[in-house]
Amino acid sequence: MTYNARKEFEKIEKDNAALLKLIADKLAERSAIYRGEGIHGGHVGTIMDIRHHLRETLAMMMFTANCKEEEVYAEIKRQIKKVKTNL
Repeated sequence: MTYNARKEFEKIEKDNAALLKLIADKLAERSAIYRGEGIHGGHVGTIMDIRHHLRETLAMMMFTANCKEEEVYAEIKRQIKKVKTNL
């Protein structure tokens, strides 16, 4: 079988879209469970860890050869603030 870059790209693209949906669904599920249990410090630590990993993933996607890490994280912070004002 011959490698088809376009086909592989499209498959991975669909997988990534599915992963994003699963992540959003799992976050909503976790939030509902935590609220039902009564939120405590352990829950805060868990969602803080999730946020950290999501930011790391976003940062990896934003890095370019001529950017600085601090600039990327500052931009992420600005974008989060912008998105939150539209929620």
